[in-house]
Amino acid sequence: VWRIAPDGIKTRIGGFGMPDDVVIDPHGNLLIIDLQPAIHALIRMNVSTGKREVLANKGFIEPQGLLVDTHDNIFLSDDYADIIVEYQPV
Repeated sequence: VWRIAPDGIKTRIGGFGMPDDVVIDPHGNLLIIDLQPAIHALIRMNVSTGKREVLANKGFIEPQGLLVDTHDNIFLSDDYADIIVEYQPV
């Protein structure tokens, strides 16, 4: 993940194995699904600090499909596991 300033200066603020879906939540954080086989996780990243938090990493085969509703609920789908999961992070 790179931050590009208006003057064109690039700053690397994070990296991921195999990022798939990326969504910005209502608080300006990035929500990222990382498909790297050793990870398979839903990760929240604060773009100001670069701090990452794994929100979920269990029970997925190939997570993809990511949505945040107006109540901050996160929905993630996994078509191989035939599931749609709702998260209500704090």
